[in-house]
Amino acid sequence: MTARFKTYLIYFVIAFCLLTLSLIVLQFVTVSTFFRILFPVAFVMLLTPRPHVEKKQSGDEYGLKSIFYSRIIKIK
Repeated sequence: MTARFKTYLIYFVIAFCLLTLSLIVLQFVTVSTFFRILFPVAFVMLLTPRPHVEKKQSGDEYGLKSIFYSRIIKIK
């Protein structure tokens, strides 16, 4: 399994879990339709770590970049 595939697999798993969690939470809250659509999308976009590629002479290094962690989380 390549590092690129692992990076994107981790990214999609985290995004799916956050989306599922936000949809479950919204089941218990009575809100407008606009908020019911906007909240899960914004929640996932803000909290999911982004895939990041660094170009080096030895090859590309893949990782995830989060708003909670200043350094890049490298995937090997």
